[in-house]
Amino acid sequence: MIKINRNSNFHITFDNGVTVSILIAGGSYSDNHDGEIGDEQKQKSMLSSNAEIAVWTKDNKWITGELTGKGNDVEGWVEPDDILVILNKAASYNIDK
Repeated sequence: MIKINRNSNFHITFDNGVTVSILIAGGSYSDNHDGEIGDEQKQKSMLSSNAEIAVWTKDNKWITGELTGKGNDVEGWVEPDDILVILNKAASYNIDK
């Protein structure tokens, strides 16, 4: 399932129940960090060379740090190639760990 939120981020939920949030809105940990929060509502599109990501299970357990190896619930300034790695790890994550 893919869900777009407030013109600034989207969630991808895989069959295993793991959700990845990718955010580029003002105030996020991305190129748009210094932008005004809520500005995305006034724009047709937003651009960023990186994004803020968060990953959790269907039981609302944060696993971002486990997948990135950095230990944070939210990871900022993540480059596209690294986002792809995290998406693949999320898709194959064994939720019964």
